Amino acid sequence: TLTTATQHTLHHLATEAEPALGAQPLTIATLSRKQSDVQGFGRALGQLHASGLGVEWAEWFPAAPQPRVVALPTYAFQRQRFWVEPPAPRAGGGHGGDVVEERLWQAIEELDVDTLSSTLNVQRDSPTVEALMPALPVLSTWRREHREQSAIGSWRYGITWEPIPESTSPVLAGPWLLVLPAGYEEHPAVRLAREALDDHGALRTDVVIDCAVAERQVVAEQLERAADSAGSLDGVVSLLALDENPHPDYPAVPTGLATTTTLIQALNNTTITAPLWTLTQGATTTHTTDPLPNPHQAHTWGLARVAALEHPHQIAGLIDLPTNPNHHTTHHLATLLTQTPNQTHPPHDQTAIRNTPLTRRLHHTPTPSTPTPTPWKPTGTTLITGGTGALATHITRWLAHQNAPHIILTSRTGPNAPHTQTLTQELNHLNTTITITTCDITNRNQLQQLLNTIPTHQPLTTIIHTAGIAENTPFEELDLPHLDAVLRPKSLGALHLHELTREMKDVSAFVLFSSGAATWGGSRQGAYAAANTYLDALAEHRRAHGLPATSIAWAPWAESGMAADDAASAYYSRRGMNPLPPELAVKALHQALTHNDTTITIADIDWHKFPASFTAQRPS
Repeated sequence: TLTTATQHTLHHLATEAEPALGAQPLTIATLSRKQSDVQGFGRALGQLHASGLGVEWAEWFPAAPQPRVVALPTYAFQRQRFWVEPPAPRAGGGHGGDVVEERLWQAIEELDVDTLSSTLNVQRDSPTVEALMPALPVLSTWRREHREQSAIGSWRYGITWEPIPESTSPVLAGPWLLVLPAGYEEHPAVRLAREALDDHGALRTDVVIDCAVAERQVVAEQLERAADSAGSLDGVVSLLALDENPHPDYPAVPTGLATTTTLIQALNNTTITAPLWTLTQGATTTHTTDPLPNPHQAHTWGLARVAALEHPHQIAGLIDLPTNPNHHTTHHLATLLTQTPNQTHPPHDQTAIRNTPLTRRLHHTPTPSTPTPTPWKPTGTTLITGGTGALATHITRWLAHQNAPHIILTSRTGPNAPHTQTLTQELNHLNTTITITTCDITNRNQLQQLLNTIPTHQPLTTIIHTAGIAENTPFEELDLPHLDAVLRPKSLGALHLHELTREMKDVSAFVLFSSGAATWGGSRQGAYAAANTYLDALAEHRRAHGLPATSIAWAPWAESGMAADDAASAYYSRRGMNPLPPELAVKALHQALTHNDTTITIADIDWHKFPASFTAQRPS
């Protein structure tokens, strides 16, 4: 959009030039020859170019030979950062720091008196060393903790939302398909999308899909018929995610998520090449004051991010509509839909509309510099789901050493899981009671019965939800049984924990183990990303209702989970995602609880490697 001053400049030039130019067209060449305000006019043209208007720059240089024109991405001049700057290198960390100083601190940390003496160039029995000896253990502890906290601080990332420059008059030319679930024809979000398309020039064709019985081939034929009738399509807009009802055959799967999966797969079975925009409403939050009323729709955000990585030319992007639209909302929506993925600069493909269009960005979130609050301590009973898995084992050891009074480890295998007896024997000398029990948290009745067994003198205060299964499935192979198998332990389990404990006043920590797949996606992780994105959304939803919640989107842990072996660890490291040492990951969890984070991503990212591999197929 033009600033007021630039609009006045253009108006002034056009008005002053008209008598001299007569009937001639207002071209760059004639205006630049007639006017003295060449600099102001050039600035106005630059503003128009940065706003997306095509400018024939050749006419600015009427004399031959024409200079060489270089295309520049306009976002570079809007100061928008698309990738996070790497953290500043630590001294002595192999990046040009003071080697002698690093050797000194290493000697202090390892209580190596000989190296300390030689580094200080004094005798081992000198008064200097004798004076330092009592302080060495304190300095060693401080140094080690400081280094650990610096590392953990460099792993912390969060999501922000930045305004997007808008077009003053977006035009949606050509035919568009509007795909919506049966029964939602008059939903407010559907009416809003219709208005945005109709009022900005699109030739709209509605495609209504019966989500409960949708099959890929049937949907593909339905889309092909609509496309043949409409003509060469400019775009496809889906509102299928609005249907949050559980699928009738697979209750862990929202019907809208299942049908969105089918839609994306079906498009691959058609001749349609128009890009797909996926719309949700109230599925994400853009600010602490922006509530998130519909966390189930967030599943679709996780799924669509993965689809965009695997099918970069098919997926245009995601748009979250406001729950309280105003008279500008349709204009904002049309502005976002006019973006084309084939522009020389990447479009904004993860967006939300509030008072203005916003784009999603990842940023570094350092440890708060305010005075450190009292470190979080476990009390009462701690319930850990997926309690016999590798991640839960690390958490249990940490809690036991934090003097947690009572820990319940629950899983579908319970005491029969490997290593449970070894774990209890290892920790039996501590002041912690550990109960290992069998419970399928996807069964609401089983979970309720387990909660009923918690002793009143040690009430439930902490819930840590680590249950889940990994995934490595191409998007084209996703089906309902697979979606259900992945979503059950993550999403449905979290929903049951939320619903059955939200009235428990003693619960002060509700921790959800999410994944980096929820933050940036992940090829072949469509269902897994969907489930974890829901966990992040559920945490925001709980916070908006005054309930405790902390969702941590973890990068892979070393020696655990998806990076449990050397080959997997090397795979992630080559792509710029260094697996997290478990002992430091646990400390990052403690820090997140101490600082009362709602959603946080913990990842050791090599920003020299990760962007290149992540954007290889999809620059945005």
